[in-house]
Amino acid sequence: MTIPAIRKIRALFPDAEMTLLTREWAVGIFRSTGLFNDIITTDALLAQARELRGRRFDLAVVLPNSFESALVTWLGGVKRRFGYASDRRGFLLTDAVAIPEWKNTRHEVYYYLNLVDAIEQSYFGAVTETTDLEPRIEVPSERLVEAQRLISAGDARTIILAPGSTNSRAKRWLPENFASLNDRLQRELGAKVLVPPMDAPWVRMTVLEDPQGATFIASQFVAENKDLGAPADTAAAS
Repeated sequence: MTIPAIRKIRALFPDAEMTLLTREWAVGIFRSTGLFNDIITTDALLAQARELRGRRFDLAVVLPNSFESALVTWLGGVKRRFGYASDRRGFLLTDAVAIPEWKNTRHEVYYYLNLVDAIEQSYFGAVTETTDLEPRIEVPSERLVEAQRLISAGDARTIILAPGSTNSRAKRWLPENFASLNDRLQRELGAKVLVPPMDAPWVRMTVLEDPQGATFIASQFVAENKDLGAPADTAAAS
């Protein structure tokens, strides 16, 4: 949901060195956008702060609402820090933006764009309308070719298992159930089963073996994962 907002940041500062601070699992998602010059994936808060301080960023756009995400930009000495005044963190931001009254009634894309509009107003004195609202990510052509190769190889029926949901463990099927289903699809239907890669943000893949010796891949969910709607911690332009 942050992609349209990030695209607008890039459009506002086309010549800036733009860096994303995010989790390791999200790198593959954002690297293919072509919107960033660099991506930082350091996990520890103090290490993140040292990295930001060493790079002397001029602007931080704090997309998440968490206290920690604002704290790291403050500790990192970023000159201007825009973010929503949520989670009692307003004092950590140089430009705390009020949460809009319509937050819970409009699509989340508008929520992040509203934050970027505040930056545009501050830097350029006016806000331009954003017409490209689609949160799309362009997949590199070589990945599309590889995906097509995997799907079309051989004569077996291809079935893709896509585990979810990402924002509620109560909605997720148990890993052993996915493993059992995968095993049955291959054994009883002779199907070729594909699952997301090991670095996919919502799953961690584990190879299991059942008592009969059949090997299959189970989807083991990462418990600490957060909602994928806004995975970026900080988008900073200098």
